[in-house]
Amino acid sequence: MSTQPQQYFDLNVTLPTSGRKHQAQICQARLHQLGYHGIAFCHTAFGRLKPERDDADKALPWGQLLPSDVDIKSESNFGRVNSLGMKVYRRLNIVIEEVSDVSHLLFPSTVDAQQASRELFQKYDIVSLQPMNEPVLQSLCELLSQSNEANSNSNLTNHVQIINLEYATGSRGGHGIPYRLRKDYVIKVLDAGVTFELKYSTAMLDSKRRQGFLRTLVDFQSAFNGIQKKHMLLNKHIHSHQYNQTKCKSEQFPLLLSSGSRQNFTKGTDEGIMALRSPHDVAFIVNHLIGNGVGAGDNNTTSASNGNGGKRKKTGRSVSTAEKVLAKAREQKLGMITTCSDQGATSHIKSSNTMRASVVDSTGHDRDGGSEDEDDPCDSLKDWLSKSIDKRQKVQDDKPDRKEDDKSDRKTKIDIRLLIARKKDG
Repeated sequence: MSTQPQQYFDLNVTLPTSGRKHQAQICQARLHQLGYHGIAFCHTAFGRLKPERDDADKALPWGQLLPSDVDIKSESNFGRVNSLGMKVYRRLNIVIEEVSDVSHLLFPSTVDAQQASRELFQKYDIVSLQPMNEPVLQSLCELLSQSNEANSNSNLTNHVQIINLEYATGSRGGHGIPYRLRKDYVIKVLDAGVTFELKYSTAMLDSKRRQGFLRTLVDFQSAFNGIQKKHMLLNKHIHSHQYNQTKCKSEQFPLLLSSGSRQNFTKGTDEGIMALRSPHDVAFIVNHLIGNGVGAGDNNTTSASNGNGGKRKKTGRSVSTAEKVLAKAREQKLGMITTCSDQGATSHIKSSNTMRASVVDSTGHDRDGGSEDEDDPCDSLKDWLSKSIDKRQKVQDDKPDRKEDDKSDRKTKIDIRLLIARKKDG
């Protein structure tokens, strides 16, 4: 069974304030040469959003990102395809420094504010959050876990796909993320289907920020390795229908690696496309530093030894972290997210109907009238239960009254005894 080749995406590409259209075309051409299949241009917002500044059509208009010969209106609602065959996405990255901004962004107080924020998020293909201190990160993790447990539509956490680990700026001066990355935070974020992201371009250019990149990488590895049953947590949000009905599994190290800002903070210069690296180069660097399969590992098939000592091939699809992010973002934008409770109810209905169809009595007939069920199938568990009750009530109505039968039997017995007694006396 052949599987599709691994695809690579750079989901964090920034653009300068001037010459954006020319720089966008150069970045797309360079990433296409390096072997990428998709690119996401990122707009960074600080604190609370403002529609006149942070609207996707104003911050990242498609006319600046794609050449003029591409028909934008005829494309899909999720991303666009450029002339090179690459998928182009628009991403919103929100830098949060105050805890009050978390609730304002993800849990608006009024219905109008909630609708305005949702419309603003829907215009972007990907939404990420960048916490700048530990109280903000803790508040984000709590909201993500509550949304995952309650499946509530009142907050906007379902629109978030990425948590950005920013090490180049902040209170530590580029020597690492400005908070402690605890194991509980990682569990809550991954359990909600959200992914952590780490940017490599700054570490490639700035020697002083390289230490912060390595320290953040080691901190995440330490927190992730302390989680029990990691494979269940990683594969929780993978659905086979998203990947052409193949048996899928997640990568072993769920960290999204992107280029990000290409600025050299020490020199104060922007290196442009010279800071971009191929996916295999990025994976080699990270594997050399921490020894994990990250990023560009092409694990489309895995092999394992069987009981006879040989090898049996296990066909499967290794889903990269970027593909998981895009799958979640696509489902959210196109309105195809189904909660775990809905899936459980559906499976329960199917299993109930299957069990009901297999239950027959000793004579070989369905206990609840199988022939009628085949002509008039029930659509849900509620319909089936109510229908069964009606049938049982109908059967009870058709039966004669047992009390009247008992009275008639007793009367008959009394009459027989009287006749026998009279015969003996006579």
